Amino acid sequence: MSGAAPNITEAQLREEAPKAQRLLDDEYFMTIVREMELAAMEQAIVAPTDTQRQDARIETLMLRKMVGYLQAIAGSLKDMAAARQNMKAME
Repeated sequence: MSGAAPNITEAQLREEAPKAQRLLDDEYFMTIVREMELAAMEQAIVAPTDTQRQDARIETLMLRKMVGYLQAIAGSLKDMAAARQNMKAME
């Protein structure tokens, strides 16, 4: 799932994109995120109250959104570089 990157400056993007990519490439980190997501999805089904099930669904969505933001931030720097090359090629 990919989400739009939050509003950040180009300088912030240059600083944060490598960090985001390192997290996405970190198998241990991504395994933990997936396990947390699976646990939240399970709680969304088996929790005893509607409030607990709703909280678990929200947690699942937040984990997915976090990964989407990481993907968007990591991809934005690549997209920016490709756009600049395309503009240079058009000149």
